[in-house]
Amino acid sequence: MRQILKYTELFGRHTEPRLMQEVSVLAPNTPVSSHRESCMADSPLPISLELAREIARQGEVRLEAILSLTAIAVARATTLCGIFGGGSIALGAAVLTYLSTGHPSARLIAGGTAASLLLLAASVLAALAGASRSILITGGLPEELRAWSWKGNQWCSEAELLDAFGQRLSNAIERNMWLLARESRLVNWSLRAALTAIAVGLLMYAVAPLF
Repeated sequence: MRQILKYTELFGRHTEPRLMQEVSVLAPNTPVSSHRESCMADSPLPISLELAREIARQGEVRLEAILSLTAIAVARATTLCGIFGGGSIALGAAVLTYLSTGHPSARLIAGGTAASLLLLAASVLAALAGASRSILITGGLPEELRAWSWKGNQWCSEAELLDAFGQRLSNAIERNMWLLARESRLVNWSLRAALTAIAVGLLMYAVAPLF
């Protein structure tokens, strides 16, 4: 996960998206919101076709990179969930088996139970990090793009369409970066919980005889 965070910093710092602002979803079956008015209002001059193409291309490259990092983060979180969950179950089963021997030791029971519970918490955090998310992808439905491109008496230019598409890519990048950062934080907390399980287990094993 350190590597994922490193790539996240490489792509730029991310701020949480404005919840009150409409996020344009680039996935299928999603209505296309009108960006033409906001696009034309931001600049007194129309954007050139070459510049609009380059902006859209750079946005697609960045979005694809973020989607790749998201897939890597989900795979890592799923792996950690299995490892920590399996360790928690194994420790819990060992403690229960030891209790059935008739000669239980308080230090082993206390240390094993504490470590098992903390590993379970680590597994839950990793599972939350790897849970399915509504990520945004590039592209759009042809019929919706066609309807959006018609101004009422003429078709919009390719530069206008690409400029609006670039704004939609920006929304998708912002949203996906926020999701990636949140999943990275959950995985980091999962790793902390797993390390704490080892420390607490050893500590309980050491101090249990004193009580």
